[in-house]
Amino acid sequence: SPYVVDNTVQVFQNSAVLTVESGVTIKFYNDAGMNFNNAAIQARGATGSPIVFTSFYDDEYAGDTNADATSSAPSIGDWYGVDIVSGSGSSILDRAIFRYGGKYYSPTSEADRVIVKIENTPDISVKNSVFEYSKAHGLVLVNSTSTVENSIFRNNNNYSEQGKGLFVAGNGNYSIKNNEFSQNQTGLYLSDAAATVDTNTFSNNTQKAVYSYGLLGKFTNNNVSQNGKNGIVLGGNLAAAGSTSTFKADNIAYVFSEENPVVPANSALEVESGAIIKGSGNGLQVNGRLALGGENSGDIILTSLYDDSVGGDTDNSVNSPGPGNWPGINLASGASLIGKGFTIRYAGSQSSGGNDSAGIKLTTGLASITNALFEKNYPYGIFALTNSNLNITNSRFENHNYSGPWGTKAALAVYNSTTTLNNVSFVNNLLGIASDAVSTWIASGVEFINNTATTSPGGLF
Repeated sequence: SPYVVDNTVQVFQNSAVLTVESGVTIKFYNDAGMNFNNAAIQARGATGSPIVFTSFYDDEYAGDTNADATSSAPSIGDWYGVDIVSGSGSSILDRAIFRYGGKYYSPTSEADRVIVKIENTPDISVKNSVFEYSKAHGLVLVNSTSTVENSIFRNNNNYSEQGKGLFVAGNGNYSIKNNEFSQNQTGLYLSDAAATVDTNTFSNNTQKAVYSYGLLGKFTNNNVSQNGKNGIVLGGNLAAAGSTSTFKADNIAYVFSEENPVVPANSALEVESGAIIKGSGNGLQVNGRLALGGENSGDIILTSLYDDSVGGDTDNSVNSPGPGNWPGINLASGASLIGKGFTIRYAGSQSSGGNDSAGIKLTTGLASITNALFEKNYPYGIFALTNSNLNITNSRFENHNYSGPWGTKAALAVYNSTTTLNNVSFVNNLLGIASDAVSTWIASGVEFINNTATTSPGGLF
């Protein structure tokens, strides 16, 4: 040691197994790498004696191999990387260090610019390892049931390639636990990968701690600090047809800020007590079923990205929250909401075309709401129309007192729909309820406190 792979991709196939002993350093020069196709690599380092895969120019491990003192230095993308594709399930990476890989293949894709790629290979174990200084991504998993534990992903932050520490895509029972993600552009990127993500630390990643597009994984006990967005940024269809996804309670917030997150028709999203959800630019489109499972109004919070009072400073800014910061929840025709024990605040819109936005908007939908708080939304806290059915119990509408680009709106607005109110309070709103003459109201225990106006038209019930 060191071994040098010189300007070639070493190919292992036909059920071959490469075993690398602890303490070995392998250096790669120029167009060099390793490819395992129906083959396996077993790289088991030891504490204080890791296995190192790095650039020919890296003097930090196994000395000055090219004997030029400080005349040269390693760079991102100095060598291709290690590919494990369609391989045996016996591969293991334990106490291994991977550095300065990710050079382009031809033809290439984003997922090829990576130090280690594992694709269509089951039961791979990655433990106690380091992935750093990639041209784009540190480790890529594609359709590979894998365990990634106690590893470090850092300095995978090349701007033009949108570097991710760990990029996971497609089917697989992924387990991502007890890892550190730091100084990447995005720490963890999930694409239709319903992974278990538990007890990881995300710090100083320049864009996002976590980005999850498509099928939602299970997030628990994770921690964030000083990332571009200190949250789990969501987009795409959050559940498959005929299935249910869950927002589990985590230390960090779920964030709606980029591509539209959607609950598709014939699917469901459940939100557990303790979950914090923040929005900016996008809300949640519900075409199926949404269930909010708290008990008291403070158990689940849906709020602005700029609201630092819960879930910390998610956007690392001095921005203050305000009415209409995020579009809220939109229930399409045939969709339903069973919501208990939650708060929605700062939702709606002040932008062009947003005059029918709300904390919750229903169009020919069904919503049953209990023990909820709606506050500081604009133009509406709830907006129901076109034969919607709305049932609200033991809830409050407070501080809808902002008069924005469309003037005075209401805490609750109902048109051509049926609403049942039971023990509902309207406090400190410019207008409590707006309605039309054809809607049906069933009300008991409704109180109005310190509102500029109660209902329009008057005498609704």
